[in-house]
Amino acid sequence: MYNLLVTAEDSAWDKPNYVYDLTRYLEYMDDKLRARLKLLDESVRNELMKLPALFAYETPVGAPARVGRITAIHNNTREVRVSFTLDRQVARDAAALHSSTKMTLRQKDRLEADIRRRAAGDGQA
Repeated sequence: MYNLLVTAEDSAWDKPNYVYDLTRYLEYMDDKLRARLKLLDESVRNELMKLPALFAYETPVGAPARVGRITAIHNNTREVRVSFTLDRQVARDAAALHSSTKMTLRQKDRLEADIRRRAAGDGQA
């Protein structure tokens, strides 16, 4: 199991904490798990903080997700404030993978262009 935190706020995961409206807590959770985690008391907060977390952005933001852990959870009747740390090594590895994927796609585009030129009889590489 892991935590999934999603926001549409650009650069939200570059900050040390994030505030959610309480209505977003457990928003897309299955019923059995929602019942167990509904009361956000100390034992539930401790359980959530033991799990790894994926910090993602809504599609329009277009930024990559991050991996880390929740370090603190504070809630009241309207909000949940989540403090967290991100795993910087995972971020570096993801950036490197993203760069290599872009390179591979560029190479694929060049190869396809070469194939189209050859098929058209141009013959130039």
